[in-house]
Amino acid sequence: MFSQDYLPFIEVAQNLDLGSDAKNSVLALAVAHAIAATVDLPSAPVSSPEQFYNASSSTHVNSKLSAFNEAFIFNVPYAQDLTRRFWLLRYYAAHDCGTIYPPFAGNSFFETFTGAVRFFPLHELKVMNENVQAIYNVRLAATTVLQTVCAKK
Repeated sequence: MFSQDYLPFIEVAQNLDLGSDAKNSVLALAVAHAIAATVDLPSAPVSSPEQFYNASSSTHVNSKLSAFNEAFIFNVPYAQDLTRRFWLLRYYAAHDCGTIYPPFAGNSFFETFTGAVRFFPLHELKVMNENVQAIYNVRLAATTVLQTVCAKK
């Protein structure tokens, strides 16, 4: 069911001046990043972050992704995977601060030292870098929607 709360997201998504593949990637990346930021991290390290995420977050994530997809269609399975990877990036930033990943050809300083190379292959990092403004715009709209919807609960 369509909700007026999603209008900021719809407007930004409709105005993306990208080809269909790039647009789909931008939407999935931005929405996944926004949703991953709303998923709680454990307060201490856990033995299996993946299992913790799956057990505690999949229903929450799928519900939010479904609502965004009803507002504007994008690749939900890809967004589900991205949400998990963005969450894992947050988890390891919080609970594995001492780990430094080796640099790979083509990766930037921040991709290497934040651990992004651990969760995102070079081709995805390239898409993110090439579309950073579009991803930012969609991410901002998605965050606005999530805040509005959360405030109503």
